[in-house]
Amino acid sequence: MDAAQTRKIPTRSWGFWIVLVFLFTIVIGLTMWKDWWLTGEEPNILFYLIVPAGSMLGGVLCMFWVVKVRQLPLTFLELLAVVIGVNLVMQGMEIVLKLIYHLVWEYPGWLYIAIVFPIGFLLGVYGLVRWGGIKWGAAAVLMAVGLAGELLTAGLISSIFGLTTPGS
Repeated sequence: MDAAQTRKIPTRSWGFWIVLVFLFTIVIGLTMWKDWWLTGEEPNILFYLIVPAGSMLGGVLCMFWVVKVRQLPLTFLELLAVVIGVNLVMQGMEIVLKLIYHLVWEYPGWLYIAIVFPIGFLLGVYGLVRWGGIKWGAAAVLMAVGLAGELLTAGLISSIFGLTTPGS
């Protein structure tokens, strides 16, 4: 590898990871409160911890497999940081959407898919291009694989542990 092909991989301190975990914990707590407030049901801690953490890990592992097959210059931790960041934003948008639409009318489930998923997808693609230094097409494929991996893992975890969405 010559000097033109080398890429400086950004390093992240422990503080960066502590902040991400702290933000994740706050967002999960807000989600639990929001669902309790909207449905009146006591939150199931397993649902709010195992499903998001497990689905993010499943998405990152699927993405990492693609990275290795396509020989992209990304590390597991870079992918993990992008996925956690995207999930924080998506969860925050879900909280706001559910609160707004609960006050106006009952929350339509299609709205989450129509608004939150595309924004999360675009943020993830941008993060992979900006931070990972890969091309837009590769980033879009990688993010699509990651989101599919997250959805499949969330479904698998929910089925194994018998967890359901609050209010369902």
